[in-house]
Amino acid sequence: MASTFSGVFAGKFTFYSTQSGGPNYYLTTCRVSDGNHGWIYYPGMNGATVGTVEKFLLYKFPDGTFRIQSGDLRWLAYQSSGNFIEYTDDPTQAAAFSIGGNDLGSTTLQFNQQPVYYQILNNLQAPNLLTLNKVNDSLSIFARVQITPSIDDINSSKSAANGDFTNAILLGQSLQGVNFTGANFTGAQLAGASFNGSTLDQAIMSQTNLQGFNWGTPASAVGIDLTGSNASGCVFGVASSAQPINCSNAKLTGANLSGANLVNLNLQGAQLGNASLVGATLDYANLTKANLNGVVALGASFQHGTLNNVSAQMGNFIQANFNDATLTQAAMGASSYLFLLNASFENELETSKYVQSDLVQAFSQGGVSLDPNAAIEIVIKNQLWMILDPAGPYKLMSADSGILVYNNNPSLSPATLAGASMQRAVFSTASLSGADLRGVQASFGVFDHADIGDASFSGASLVQANFTQANLSGADFSNAVLLQTLFTGCVAGPGGNRKAISFESSQLQGADFSKATFAGAILANGVVADNYGAPLLPLDLSFQTALNNGDLSQITPLFKKAGYDLGTNPDVQSAPFWVIDNSACTTPNAPKQYTAELVANSILVYGNSNTPTQMPASYKPLFNTSTASQNLVSIFSRYNLALALNAPITQGNGWNLLPDTDVAFIRNYRFPQMKIIQETNYLMAYGYSIVLLQTPGDTPETWAFGATINLNNALNAVAIGPSGVPFGWIQQGLVDGGLFYVPLPPPAS
Repeated sequence: MASTFSGVFAGKFTFYSTQSGGPNYYLTTCRVSDGNHGWIYYPGMNGATVGTVEKFLLYKFPDGTFRIQSGDLRWLAYQSSGNFIEYTDDPTQAAAFSIGGNDLGSTTLQFNQQPVYYQILNNLQAPNLLTLNKVNDSLSIFARVQITPSIDDINSSKSAANGDFTNAILLGQSLQGVNFTGANFTGAQLAGASFNGSTLDQAIMSQTNLQGFNWGTPASAVGIDLTGSNASGCVFGVASSAQPINCSNAKLTGANLSGANLVNLNLQGAQLGNASLVGATLDYANLTKANLNGVVALGASFQHGTLNNVSAQMGNFIQANFNDATLTQAAMGASSYLFLLNASFENELETSKYVQSDLVQAFSQGGVSLDPNAAIEIVIKNQLWMILDPAGPYKLMSADSGILVYNNNPSLSPATLAGASMQRAVFSTASLSGADLRGVQASFGVFDHADIGDASFSGASLVQANFTQANLSGADFSNAVLLQTLFTGCVAGPGGNRKAISFESSQLQGADFSKATFAGAILANGVVADNYGAPLLPLDLSFQTALNNGDLSQITPLFKKAGYDLGTNPDVQSAPFWVIDNSACTTPNAPKQYTAELVANSILVYGNSNTPTQMPASYKPLFNTSTASQNLVSIFSRYNLALALNAPITQGNGWNLLPDTDVAFIRNYRFPQMKIIQETNYLMAYGYSIVLLQTPGDTPETWAFGATINLNNALNAVAIGPSGVPFGWIQQGLVDGGLFYVPLPPPAS
């Protein structure tokens, strides 16, 4: 209709009869049997009261004539065979009327310069038809009452608050700077209409097809109602540098916003439950405290968005983009954050079987009515508790700031975020319990103090992510990339499904497990690193001669069997190394240990950085001593490296192993450089400094890594190591501590 309809909305009116003595009747739609179990509809002066049908929409055309549409969306048309007015569903067949008389008083309708007449019959069951035939008691005067002003009047007064624009055709109309507060646009056609500078607060556009709508930049749209509307592909957003349009508390429940542009909108408190946001763009949008429960946001973009305290249980965010977004306290899991409890209650939670009055009062202050008979269950001592309240249960997690309280109601279903991108996103204290996060790209993401129990991060990329003090009980990190990721202070016992946390086949080089507790963790086939690199394969001491001679003929097949291809012509070079114990250094943030190696004509020194400091090979004599001399301390200082005087130095024998360029991926990772170190009873091959991760494309991901930190202290006796054996075997002398971290070989083909 946009390309053929040239009428301009001229207002909405009722037309009623003017016979003397009354009563007066309104122009309405009359229904007459067609004699074949169907109905024929006519316009007639038969309406006793005013409803939707009796409100007629007028459209003025460039030639000055009008087209008239009934409230039930039928067009007045001319029937030449009977010389009367009938209905058509085709707007191009609508009759062109001239309107005479007073705009809002006595009005005449003319068609082809002939007046339109009507009669008031005694039997209102028969239509009082509109006709061009005049009889003795015919009337040609209509009383017309305005329901909604015309576009011209609205643009003149700039006021249309609570206006009735239901089903109005407003295609391409300029409606700028108008107060449309509370106006009803349900069923209106708005493609191409511009609302620049207009106020659309509490305006109603529900259950409406808004496709092609680009509203420009309204002044505000607080509480606007698009419930159930089809707004797919519509443009509502503004540039990220512009002032956000205030759409707070908008009603978008069940709306189709697929492919819509919602960039930089203020949608605080908006209701988007069960809406479709497939492929929608909400970059820079503010969705604080919005309801996204059950939303389908497949492939949607929330980059740089603010989604603090958002509720999104049962939401589908598969392959959505949350890069640089903030989702603090977001409820996307099978729990929802409630409030922060004072840490002084920890002793009470540890010693009381039931809640005490002071805890009931504290919950009340947090807006939660707690059953005074609710039992307390210790899940992980001094870390995690459950209060078994009928309205809960409530999960309580210890944190530096206090005790985080979550509603763990089993009726809450977690969101699905598989394959989503979350680079640098902030999920602090969020609930992701039980959520599907398989394959997410969340490098540098922040998940500190979040409830992530039973969530799946299988196959995720979480390089340098931060999970400080998060609840990870039962979480699945299998096949995840966790290089340099922080797990400091994390708690992970069995989850709700009684499964232990899994790091199976994950990359854990450089991950920090300081003060973490992972009861029964599974690290089978995981890759960890010490100060020499990632232990890959133990070799017999008898291979030293072959390594010194550069002969890898017998070693190469052993590497391949262990899952590491060395290529056709790998190279091996002797590389003496030194380990410096720098634990006595008092300089803040100084490395506790340095590793140095002689490579070609340089000594490479590794500390906290993944990039070595290069020193001349002439310094070798200073390293070949039992402790660090003042001279070596001064040399380190020149390179901005803090070194303790008399720090113990241990020298070792090693070889640098360089695979050929024709190597293949046997596992989903490989190392472009390896190191073989002489241990007491064996040689250990390490992946060194850089790891290459296989990707669907031709170019693998390249990541540098450092040593895994404090993993031993996080594991208990039944934890399963990369080698597949329990951690307790080390203390029992059943497995060497170094061999515990060697991944299992791949299954024989």
